[in-house]
Amino acid sequence: MGKKWLALILLIIILSNSEVNAETVTWDFSGGGSWNIATHWNPDKIPQPGDDVIINDSNSGTITVDGPAIIKTLTFSGAHTITLSEYEMIVSSTPLKAFITSASHNGNLGGFDGADTMCQTAAEVAGLPGAYRAWLSTSSTDAYCHVLGYNGTKMNKCGQSSLPTAAGPWIRTDGVPFAGTIDKLVSGEIYSPPQYDEYGEL
Repeated sequence: MGKKWLALILLIIILSNSEVNAETVTWDFSGGGSWNIATHWNPDKIPQPGDDVIINDSNSGTITVDGPAIIKTLTFSGAHTITLSEYEMIVSSTPLKAFITSASHNGNLGGFDGADTMCQTAAEVAGLPGAYRAWLSTSSTDAYCHVLGYNGTKMNKCGQSSLPTAAGPWIRTDGVPFAGTIDKLVSGEIYSPPQYDEYGEL
């Protein structure tokens, strides 16, 4: 397929629940255990972005979130305790998508407008709804600020009174969690490599 262009293409509009295959997933394992074992849940699947998670077992125990978890809602009751390992749990009804373009581009991209248009076109051809921006930096505006819709650099707070951080979490086009909020993304906290293109293919 050739060398893929741009480090990331980030979806910056909310996704509807149907676009991330939402389900209701209920803890049905007696006692505590790993969050990341499918048979601990009903249906037998690890909760995914867009899922409504219910934990209401009366048995006591510790549920350990030992992998990245992005879910739509969490309804929690009963005697269980949730513990995070080195990963975090993000409750968000609006996960965003990130992908690497499947095409190569050389030469003048036409600045931010040209790069964004290439990303938008790739997404539309693949049937992905929403508005897209390229993860792209120039000498005056870095990718952090551009993805958020601002000019400037993270160092100068994108020209705002305080550093904006309202972007994320992100998932890949195969539904796997990619990163949390944008400030953590640029600090190198990535859950999984952004290796899938707009078609959900490697």
